[in-house]
Amino acid sequence: MPPPPPPPPPPPPPPPPASGTAPPSVSGVLAPSAIGLVSDQPFVAVATGLTLKTDVNTGNVLEVASPPVGQAVDFAYRAADNTYLMTVPGESQGVFRFLSYSGSVGQIATGSYGVLVDSAGTELGPRVTLTVPGQSGSLYTYSSWGSYHEQTDTGTVSQRALGLFAYGIPTSPTQMPLSGVASYSADIHALSDLDYFVGGKVTLTFDFGAGTLTGVMRPELWYGWEDIAILGDYTFRDTVFAKGNPAYSGAFAIEGRSGAEGSFAGQLTGPQAAEVIGRWNAPYTFSPAPGETRSGTMGGIWIGRKN
Repeated sequence: MPPPPPPPPPPPPPPPPASGTAPPSVSGVLAPSAIGLVSDQPFVAVATGLTLKTDVNTGNVLEVASPPVGQAVDFAYRAADNTYLMTVPGESQGVFRFLSYSGSVGQIATGSYGVLVDSAGTELGPRVTLTVPGQSGSLYTYSSWGSYHEQTDTGTVSQRALGLFAYGIPTSPTQMPLSGVASYSADIHALSDLDYFVGGKVTLTFDFGAGTLTGVMRPELWYGWEDIAILGDYTFRDTVFAKGNPAYSGAFAIEGRSGAEGSFAGQLTGPQAAEVIGRWNAPYTFSPAPGETRSGTMGGIWIGRKN
């Protein structure tokens, strides 16, 4: 007697929601109250992106198609249907569709991963990660951050467009301090054209009465599991900051180099300029071993709060 036929396959799961509503717990990671900032005010966003061509098999960088530069990104929350909408370079606006959480089992998710879809539900190219506000990596109230990437493989070559963005509820001109001095500490989230992660700290000091900005960025480049290059001080210069205006920009003076290098731009966020976001790009040089020097361009975002 022949064996009985196998049971029919289970029906496919329903498509994930294209919504800002935090979906239920996934794989034991607990759902947050929201996967991004929620506000009835428009967000301001800053971003830096790059494009690399890498070997499909080894992941080694073959060509820097576009070095890290500031990019125009739009990120919005639509309260009517509780969705997040995003526009990245080269794409039309899409709705964030949740796919999975990141985090530890039994703990509230620290981030979410998803795709952008059009009004018909068709996937657009970019994949997006959002850091959950108030959780590890984004311990802020009025600001948060995320990343986007798109990959196209042709034979043995992979073209990867990568970007990091920060967004927040902008400080309105009526809530900008008009006197006093405030210092901010911010965390760096960045990449290099050699596909290395860049972290570190930034200190920004605003004189609200005089309309001036000073600061220093101290980036650290991770070129191995435990190999970190301390890149020195990137001191602010040529800064632009006007009394009563929440926007700022400038360039860097870098240890061991002359003149202005790179650029940065950002925005104060929250009531009374409680937090700060920014995007930046700059050159780097480091020595991974005696007699060896590597150099290139790095860039990303920073996010911080008033001390």
